[in-house]
Amino acid sequence: MTTPAYDIIGGTDKIQLLAEAFYQRVLTDPDLLPLFRDLTENHAERMGWWLIEIFGGPRVHSTQRGGFARMVHAHENLNIREEQCQK
Repeated sequence: MTTPAYDIIGGTDKIQLLAEAFYQRVLTDPDLLPLFRDLTENHAERMGWWLIEIFGGPRVHSTQRGGFARMVHAHENLNIREEQCQK
C-alpha cells in the first residue's frame, strides 16, 4: 500500500530519477563535493530508497539499510557546515 504523495510524484522510477539528478548536481558543486568524494556504493540509489519511503512508498530503505536511525548515524561525523545545508 502506498500513499497519495508517492503516487502523485510518480512512484519509484520518478523518485529514483530525482535522486540521480541530485547527485549529478552535488558531484559538480565544489562546496558539497567534499561530503561525497569517497562514495563506495550507489548513493543515488540509496537516497532514492530513502525518499521512496519518506513519500509513502515501499519500505526498502528500512529493510535494506536500517531506516532513518542508520541514515542519521552515517551522516553524524561528516562535519556538515551551515552553508552546505543551504545549497
